[in-house]
Amino acid sequence: IFVAILITLSMITVNAQEDMKKSIQIINPRPDFTLMIRLDKGAGATYAPGERVRVYFRTTRNAYVAIFGYDSEGTVKLLFPNQYQKNHFVEANREYYIDGVIEPGTKP
Repeated sequence: IFVAILITLSMITVNAQEDMKKSIQIINPRPDFTLMIRLDKGAGATYAPGERVRVYFRTTRNAYVAIFGYDSEGTVKLLFPNQYQKNHFVEANREYYIDGVIEPGTKP
């Protein structure tokens, strides 16, 4: 009985993880349009409070772009457009960037 319960709990955990992956999967309805985003330190990087960060982005078509960031507390902040880059229209195949500093009190 213990083995059956353990297997059942394991299956529930796996199913929950698979459901979570499905819930955040983004399907591009227009494969001819792509938005590429990268960080100055590369994928999977971590940043400490007070550290500078640069986010680069580019689209394959002219577009209106809004980029949001969120911290470990779940607070959402509009990163682009911003006070320095007020227009959210971006030209195709042109790289743009956003500079910022990780705010103190933010968990890495």
